[in-house]
Amino acid sequence: MLVSQFPDIGVVTDFPDVRVKIIKDFKMFYLNHPDKIVILRVWDTRQNPKKLKM
Repeated sequence: MLVSQFPDIGVVTDFPDVRVKIIKDFKMFYLNHPDKIVILRVWDTRQNPKKLKM
């Protein structure tokens, strides 16, 4: 996966250390730790954005 090779590729969010990567119709929210990538949420962007809660 591209994110595992280039963890800083995602866009910085308003949440500390959380980045988001757009993949087709989805947004993947993740944390970049030195030894791993932690996926927090995968969001289908075709949904109402008001339903997204972090």
